[in-house]
Amino acid sequence: MKFYPMKTYRRSFPRQLKILMYHSILSESSNSNPQGVSLSEFKRQLDLIDGVGYQPITFRDIDRYAKGFSELPSKPIIITFDDAYQNFYELAWPALSEKGWKATLFPLGDSSVVKANWNSKREIEDLPLMNHAQIREVSDAGIEIGSHSMTHPDLTQCTLQQAWKEISVSKS
Repeated sequence: MKFYPMKTYRRSFPRQLKILMYHSILSESSNSNPQGVSLSEFKRQLDLIDGVGYQPITFRDIDRYAKGFSELPSKPIIITFDDAYQNFYELAWPALSEKGWKATLFPLGDSSVVKANWNSKREIEDLPLMNHAQIREVSDAGIEIGSHSMTHPDLTQCTLQQAWKEISVSKS
């Protein structure tokens, strides 16, 4: 097992940093998907965030700040999307782009996984995931891409070696 040294930072992280995590943005409200937020509710939340003066940043912005290379807005917020569902590309990204906002997306590392098959265990519809070209497109447009895992296993059910592979290979 290889361990990486901790980075040294010049500044500490802001105490009041807010992080919002979304999964699915749905075209309409759905009782069958408790992880989803309707597009109208998502836009209402973005307006609320904007109205109280929060400004979206990314984890990269935090890293640059901590290293002393840049400043942060007075009210930073990180908006994240887990799993890279297709509805991020179709609904959330356009809503964020309309405001000129940043976000962080956490897609799977294995592009052969095209549907969220892990949701069926919780009786949630297996929603389609973004493809590599879509992930590249949003990345090129300024959406930060983070590391999720390779195939979205329940890491508590994996051996240490399996979990390490899921996490480390996804990062690379």
